[in-house]
Amino acid sequence: MGFLVNASRIQSRRMAVSGTPMRTHPREGARSAVLAIGLTLCSFQAPDEPAVNESLPNIVVIVADDMGYRDLGCYGGTDLETPHIDSLAAEGVRLLQATVASPVCAPMRAGLLTGRYPARYGYETYSGAIEKQIRRDNGVSTDEILLPEVLKECGYRTAAIGKWHLGMNPKYRPLRRGFDHFFGFLSGGHDYYQWDEPPHGPEGGPILRDDEEVHGEGYLPAAFTEEAVGFLRNSPRPFFLYLAYPNPHYPFQAPEEFWPERTEDVRRDQAVAMMQALDHEVGILLDGIREAGIEENTLVLFVNDNGSPYERMNAPFRGRKGTLLEGGVRVAFLAKWPGHLPSGATFDAPATQLDIFPTCVQAAGGELPADREYDGVDLLPFLRGEESGSPHDELFWRFQGSYAMRRGDHKLLLDPSGAASLWNLVADPGESNDLAPEHPDLVASMRKALHAWEARMLEDRDR
Repeated sequence: MGFLVNASRIQSRRMAVSGTPMRTHPREGARSAVLAIGLTLCSFQAPDEPAVNESLPNIVVIVADDMGYRDLGCYGGTDLETPHIDSLAAEGVRLLQATVASPVCAPMRAGLLTGRYPARYGYETYSGAIEKQIRRDNGVSTDEILLPEVLKECGYRTAAIGKWHLGMNPKYRPLRRGFDHFFGFLSGGHDYYQWDEPPHGPEGGPILRDDEEVHGEGYLPAAFTEEAVGFLRNSPRPFFLYLAYPNPHYPFQAPEEFWPERTEDVRRDQAVAMMQALDHEVGILLDGIREAGIEENTLVLFVNDNGSPYERMNAPFRGRKGTLLEGGVRVAFLAKWPGHLPSGATFDAPATQLDIFPTCVQAAGGELPADREYDGVDLLPFLRGEESGSPHDELFWRFQGSYAMRRGDHKLLLDPSGAASLWNLVADPGESNDLAPEHPDLVASMRKALHAWEARMLEDRDR
């Protein structure tokens, strides 16, 4: 029997958060070529209560931002080098039909940390100036239970590092949502070098450690990596690390060493530089896990939040970020857990980022809260080959007036006018051959299922 989750105890934890910053000390050995002298890193003091079971796996979830499907060598990229992220595929499982429940940043992250469709709680888009976000009280509903809150009930120490994008107001911030520590920015984007000099860009905002502003300079993803390595080295076991890098999201800023020889395709040069810089940081993180002696007992998941804004970088799929075509929602998804998952394997059935929540809870020996319905499933038995078939018979999307549904190999897309397109994704992954005229009965059946799904989502939201 797994750890039972007490929803009232989770609420009590939230109310007990005082906002007092954690004590810090200067860390030695920081990469002086990248980080400024004097950058203060967290000491990650032990929580008041001891870990429940140090044999439980540490869990690391890495999220890339606006990455194209072929921006990794292990997914077919030939014009860049990403050996460290590729090693997760070589030493773990590469999912071939993974999608995200939203084609844009914020709701994807909400779905990852709730295990539920963002349509259930009305968090389906989130952008704009900070003042507008605060005024509109944008954020993931506090009625939702986030993954770190459940893992804390299982005895985990928790940290969120990097991009948050799940609410600017204090009640939505990481320390109120189950994280013991936060280092990063709250909004959707940030300059990679200017930490605290305005303007921060259209979304921007300060860099925070917990609730306190941090003033520094240097390459921001490198600072995130240093913070993450410090956390995993010094945190009591087990721990949960949610590491959301900004790469390769704009602005396209990377150290010169990661830029390819310039070509006429400026956008592609930018993407290559940003991805190679990201891969370098992931390599340092993975080295830190090995050097800490915890590689064998650490589950590492890597996923990107949506497709690239530039359609050609999502080949062989059509579409881009912000669309419900495969180019907007098909993503890289890698899973490594030595001794528990096969090495160098592939998994060729539909999966989604919503599955990360239940997968992590099951790995931690926990149980899902019983007071709500979850849309994700535990992937571990599927990735191990213990369960056959697909984790999902059907998957659903809605975004800015468009709707989509996958049933088996078929995908239905309804545009804002209600016009339908139907594709067989196995035979036609590029969604170029519309089968809707040939299969009116299937279109009608899937349209009916979509409407029923939306009704369930709205009913859940109104409770």
